[in-house]
Amino acid sequence: MEKLGNQVNTLEFALISFAFKTDKKIKELKPTAIPTIFPSHPEHKQPNLSTPRPPPEKRLSLDPPPKTSHSDAGPIVVVVVVVIVVVMVVAVVVVVKLVIAAAVVVVRVVVVKVVMIVAVLVVS
Repeated sequence: MEKLGNQVNTLEFALISFAFKTDKKIKELKPTAIPTIFPSHPEHKQPNLSTPRPPPEKRLSLDPPPKTSHSDAGPIVVVVVVVIVVVMVVAVVVVVKLVIAAAVVVVRVVVVKVVMIVAVLVVS
């Protein structure tokens, strides 16, 4: 029991010293949240309206970027897209055929079992 008490005391001491070290490190950090909390902070000043604006050609445009047509795509891109589509269609056809084949096998097994049960009932 005494050993457990020593371990608890050691753990408590470790937690307290960790808390002091963390508190010390937090106080050393640069306060980055101050501008959002205190609007009077120097980093939150209103922009200086006396500074000249950049010329119109250097301003960012709010217009959406021009749309590119599909004719800009090279023939290699078209071939790759066609190959991907063909492969996907073949994969879907193969999966559908496998599902149908599995369903046929299951139906045959079920029909054979039902016929056997009926035959046993009729004979007995």
